Amino acid sequence: MLRRLASGRIRIMDRLDLENFHPTIHQLGSAYNASCSSMRTFIRDAMRPLVEEKTKSSPMFWALASRALLTRIECWFESLVRLNHPLHFQAVLACSRAMFELSVDLTLIVLQEGKSFNGLMVWQDSVKLSWAERRLRHDPGNENARAFLESDGDRVLEARRERWGDARHRARWTGNSLEADARKADELRASGFNEYYNEQYPQACWHVHGSGVLALIETPLDMFPYFSTRGLKDIAHFSVVACRMLLELVGAYDDKLEVTFEELDLALLRAQHDVLLQAQKMTSAGPEEH
Repeated sequence: MLRRLASGRIRIMDRLDLENFHPTIHQLGSAYNASCSSMRTFIRDAMRPLVEEKTKSSPMFWALASRALLTRIECWFESLVRLNHPLHFQAVLACSRAMFELSVDLTLIVLQEGKSFNGLMVWQDSVKLSWAERRLRHDPGNENARAFLESDGDRVLEARRERWGDARHRARWTGNSLEADARKADELRASGFNEYYNEQYPQACWHVHGSGVLALIETPLDMFPYFSTRGLKDIAHFSVVACRMLLELVGAYDDKLEVTFEELDLALLRAQHDVLLQAQKMTSAGPEEH
């Protein structure tokens, strides 16, 4: 498989004169945007039918959760097709963060939790309890919050103790930090999680959270296209990881799909290089021929 994949990559790369053509950051951004568009098509035309087929007859929570996860991925890509300008960098980076975190979670659910959503279910109830307690501190008369606290509070506290060792709420369903989860997910299946968390995740957070706005003061204008381009590259990568893990989760991944993902990898690369090849032709032609 690796030999065939490498051969396909070489054939695509041969079309570019990389010694004389040096794409601009704008051209690279357009190339990664094209790969995201191809990924959107794959999710709509290939992923959705497979996941629906494997989950349609099951009323179980895992089936509902799997379809919800796919819908979240689809919604991000529907947004991405509209984010085609460097000034959209904040939304692009928010998407790259979301796709990274989703990929980490799916990897842990499949390879560490034995495809069980129990941890996420405990965390979901834990969030509700934290909300109810906070809402009652703010508004003691809120009936919905009080009803949940009275009917489910003891159960949720016990579930916390069973899952995490004490009754405190956790920021993540695993009970660990995102950094620790990224490292563990990479140990289970190397996917670039640890590298992204340490190199790109902090920067994505700076440009997503309002408190990071002061970082823009020292950011040269020509850096904004880089943020979008890097975000699109990471989105394309982690969306493939997420889709693969989701298909493993629903029991749809097999040898045939291994070939499909090999072809997908080449299709994303081809989409990038079609854009760059056009840019190369325009650069070679010179301004008088445009």
